[in-house]
Amino acid sequence: MKKKVLFIDNSPWWGGAEACLNTYTKDGSLKDFDVEICFLFPLEHQSQYEASKKTYRYSQCLYFMPEFYNRPIKGLDRLNKYLRAKKLKEILQKSKPDIVYLNLYRNRDIWDIKIIKEYGCKVVFHIRNLYHQAKYNIDILNQADLIIGTSKYVCDEIERHWI
Repeated sequence: MKKKVLFIDNSPWWGGAEACLNTYTKDGSLKDFDVEICFLFPLEHQSQYEASKKTYRYSQCLYFMPEFYNRPIKGLDRLNKYLRAKKLKEILQKSKPDIVYLNLYRNRDIWDIKIIKEYGCKVVFHIRNLYHQAKYNIDILNQADLIIGTSKYVCDEIERHWI
């Protein structure tokens, strides 16, 4: 039986991380896995993904999401993280993945990571940013079952700041 992998793509645009994920889904490297991609809400760029299974936390951008505003409202981010994580919990219960892959790890994913670990899934972080762009939180990194860095330099920075 194939292991189920749920890829989390919280990105509001199409960039390198998304192109990389799309390559995974179409080049055959995931043929031994049952793959599903979870998006925050439908966006035009998501049509570029060739994955057959797609799911959404929400049907549209809602008032508590920073994406709804030109400039986020102070304090709204905490509510946003909580509500996103609550929706992810529903998706995990329905999808029952073995592995959850955060395609673009960010420190703000802490609530999602907590839910994923509570559900008992293995979690993979794909770190694409340099330490000076977004400092790595050691407590969060320790939650990962696997960390993938985009380059040797990123991997070296992870090791240097993790120890």
